Amino acid sequence: MKVLGAILMIIGLLLLAVAGLCTLIFGTAFLSEVFSVENPALENVALVLIYGGVPMIVGALIAWGGYALWRSGNAPPPPPPPMAPPDSSKS
Repeated sequence: MKVLGAILMIIGLLLLAVAGLCTLIFGTAFLSEVFSVENPALENVALVLIYGGVPMIVGALIAWGGYALWRSGNAPPPPPPPMAPPDSSKS
């Protein structure tokens, strides 16, 4: 389970990084347009957040699930069941 968790963490973090960089680049470009043009198109910023934010959230959830799976492999084994007290009537 540790290997699967590590693979999921890597995939989730890669998805989060790629989507985050893309959102940062296009969001900055659209925000610079908002402040430099008389009629700013604010729907472009919302579009960037929708198309970039959803994959970022999915990547973060995959990474979090992978981390939880990876941590579950480190859990100590459960304690053994308690032993029954010796029966003194059989002597």
